[in-house]
Amino acid sequence: MGKHKKFLKSEKAKVKLKDRKLPKGLNVTKTEFKVRKIILREQLHETVLEEGKRKQSVKELLTRLKHHNASFRTAAIRSLSEYLDIQRDEVHRHLGPLVQGIAAVSLDIEKDIRRESFKLLGTLFSLVPASSIEPFFEMISSYLRCAMTHIQLPIQEDSLLMLDVLLIHVPHLVAGNSNRIFSNFLDMISKFRGDAKPGRTLTTNVGSKITTIKWRTKILERLKDMLATMISHKQSDAQVSSDTKKSSMAHYQFVPNVDVYCPIYRMHLNTHYDLSSVLVRSRDVVKDTESDRLRTYISQLVPLLFDSWLEVRSFDKQELQRKQLLISNDAASTLKTILNILIHLWDLAVICDNEENDTEVCDWFKKECRQELNEHMLGGMPYQQAEGSGVSKTKSKGQATDREVFESSGPHCLNQNLNIIYLCCILNASERDLSFDQATHILQFLINNIQTFKQFSPDWVSPLPNCLRQILYENGAYFLQIDKANTKMLLQTVLNCFQNELFGRENKSKILTVLCDIIMRNDLYKAYGGSDFNGWLEDLPQILCNPQVPLSVIMTLCQLGKQKNQVFLQALRNSALKVIENLSSINIIGCDDKFDGQKSLMNMFYWIDGWSLEDQVKVKGHAQIYVTDENTLNYFSFILEQSSKKINA
Repeated sequence: MGKHKKFLKSEKAKVKLKDRKLPKGLNVTKTEFKVRKIILREQLHETVLEEGKRKQSVKELLTRLKHHNASFRTAAIRSLSEYLDIQRDEVHRHLGPLVQGIAAVSLDIEKDIRRESFKLLGTLFSLVPASSIEPFFEMISSYLRCAMTHIQLPIQEDSLLMLDVLLIHVPHLVAGNSNRIFSNFLDMISKFRGDAKPGRTLTTNVGSKITTIKWRTKILERLKDMLATMISHKQSDAQVSSDTKKSSMAHYQFVPNVDVYCPIYRMHLNTHYDLSSVLVRSRDVVKDTESDRLRTYISQLVPLLFDSWLEVRSFDKQELQRKQLLISNDAASTLKTILNILIHLWDLAVICDNEENDTEVCDWFKKECRQELNEHMLGGMPYQQAEGSGVSKTKSKGQATDREVFESSGPHCLNQNLNIIYLCCILNASERDLSFDQATHILQFLINNIQTFKQFSPDWVSPLPNCLRQILYENGAYFLQIDKANTKMLLQTVLNCFQNELFGRENKSKILTVLCDIIMRNDLYKAYGGSDFNGWLEDLPQILCNPQVPLSVIMTLCQLGKQKNQVFLQALRNSALKVIENLSSINIIGCDDKFDGQKSLMNMFYWIDGWSLEDQVKVKGHAQIYVTDENTLNYFSFILEQSSKKINA
């Protein structure tokens, strides 16, 4: 009660405003107040547009990639794709988290999300140099290997798409880590037999939407691409090493009474160091040599390749003896891939032996593959497949379409048959282990079909120059010893096809090099009969009158000039005026400096003997009319003068 009385008393004491109002402005609530935005500078670079006006940071999007809802993960991938298109200059700031987050999606359970992540990974690789990806490649390859050996078959199938992205954008990193990826290829198509039987056996792809044959072919295709990447990587390394040695060579000129310092040892500090050996865990380091690893590849893979072929081919021994072999489209595709893998393995063996300066790996490879190739592939050659149907796969009731037949080298399986011949010559002829029937079978196939090769796709007949080099040059003496008549007939057929323009542009220059190499080997030139080459040699200078000529062709013709082949030099002299008319306009393919290519061409005239004074005046006058460049004209006059001095001396 006391508190209430005090309250009433205080209320009565307040001033009462009767019939009065507060002055203007005193009864208004003031809402003016100053604020300042809180800005985090890092978020300015991390925001990306999503759904129009909404913004999210890169970290938030990467977190959403792990969300349990598939639509959230799909939206995050699309937003990251927009970010890579808009903020290209800021990608390097978030490269590590981006690579890890996107690569982890390769194991996502949803097919569409996995495939979108591979496209996003390819876009990311295209925005940064390969050297920036190298520190993260061990992590990327870990996700790749997990996907390749995943328990769910759809994830295994899509892992090949991830490998395609890596082979396109960072092939040298794949080649450097191939020893860890190779075993996963084998696990996808085979399994270990067990302790009782060593080696591997093929497995079936139960539960997949595609057949086991197509599944194996897909895997072997990627393995072929990886082996091709390894070959190009080793060849580029060898080229860089050769260029480094050349660049380290210095020329010093002696000057009297002046000190000249010639260093005898020099360190190359600008060589690129392979980070993969630093970033790999110690337990993953392989201590085997390159030749040991290659032998492991071959010993495990080659039996599986021949087993795959035996499983897919659809003929028995009686059909094999009758030579009536019509294989399916799946068998043709499998055979093409298997042969390409065998050739790549051989190329790797050659590179390995060249590095170690011996032939141990190549000899071992021949012993491993010779018997299987002769028994299961050579005996059935030539292979053919049925014509493709002009309708879709669903309407053709399982018959291969025209596109599928085209991709597997056509109805005549030309690529497969030529590759079998090439491998047969490598494995048998070089070891003098080729029978008369086998040699005659190979020669007759080429003689009967070589004139028709121009009408087919260049990819189908691309192995032809390698086959001709093995038969006519590398093992020419051996084939002449076994079947001289058919070997000489093959050479004459090749010369006639060359003169009649029956070789495609891609193969013509390579075959020209093979024929010139034969001529420059005196023993082969005489064994084939030198007069057989005369008609072909007389037509060679006409090549120099074409608008475009490869540099390799010009260098080959220069070698003929240095050898002083009189038939070729006389033909060059007769065609000198036409060659001079084309000198200014000729386009030499593969030559960076046009004048250097023209000098190589003009050097051929140095080897021509018997220039009379009248001929020199006539040729020089013709050159003054048609050669527009002063340096070219002066060099040509200098070559003619040196040639005449050589004769007088």
